[in-house]
Amino acid sequence: MNRNMIIRTVIEGLIGWVLLALVVMYAKDITFMQAFIAPHTLVMASAGFLGGYIGMRKRAEKQENT
Repeated sequence: MNRNMIIRTVIEGLIGWVLLALVVMYAKDITFMQAFIAPHTLVMASAGFLGGYIGMRKRAEKQENT
């Protein structure tokens, strides 16, 4: 179950990272790759990965306890 949780979190995080880069690209009028590797985009994407993993972990623990 832990491996599936990590894979799902990574996929959701990558989708979020791409969507965030698209928003930054259109908001700042820069290329996609510049938006994709911008420092603030990387920090926000990393926080999304971590937050998604923590949330899924807590949900799994809650389901196991009930």
